[in-house]
Amino acid sequence: MRRGSHGFTLVEVLVALVLTSVGVLGALGVVAAVERQLWRARARSRAATVMQSRIAELRSIAARTDPPCLDLQSGTAGQPPGPIESWVVTADGGGTARRVHASVRFTGRGDVADSVEAVVRCE
Repeated sequence: MRRGSHGFTLVEVLVALVLTSVGVLGALGVVAAVERQLWRARARSRAATVMQSRIAELRSIAARTDPPCLDLQSGTAGQPPGPIESWVVTADGGGTARRVHASVRFTGRGDVADSVEAVVRCE
């Protein structure tokens, strides 16, 4: 740059643009990663809610049949893009209880799956 002239040279402007672009692209990468993590966290929270509802429904079914637990059956429910549930009911405790293994899977921005085991009393 000559003495007494004001402003920036073309090279200085290009260097500033490249540095700004690198910073913006880095920030966008972080935003995308955070969004994926938030989606997974929401899916896990929904999975826990879905599994709790399924276990509560199975306990309700067990309580209203005579003898108790008569109609408890394994099964599946749901379809993509929503939650896909599956549950397996097995005898436990000499007929006085049923063990339930419930799992939920979400598809979308990466698969998210979670599962829980619970005992349903047959009393």
